[in-house]
Amino acid sequence: MSRPQQDMRVDVPVIGLHTVETAIQNGFKGIVAQAKRMIFLNQKECIELANKNNIFIIAKNIGELYEIFLFLQEKPLEIYIFHI
Repeated sequence: MSRPQQDMRVDVPVIGLHTVETAIQNGFKGIVAQAKRMIFLNQKECIELANKNNIFIIAKNIGELYEIFLFLQEKPLEIYIFHI
């Protein structure tokens, strides 16, 4: 998620191959990001790599992310949420 005071003109969060590779290496189940507030590089390659390694990549709006956080508090899962 982007920070509230983040200047999106010069400091845009990014997900790319390195992000997916890091998630895989660390045994994460997936990547959750804030929709319309990030750059998704090499989308096709990232999705192929994620599928090959059985992890998910999902972008949600801020309200939906809040619901995911609440759910995770009730049922801890092995999931990493990048704070982008």
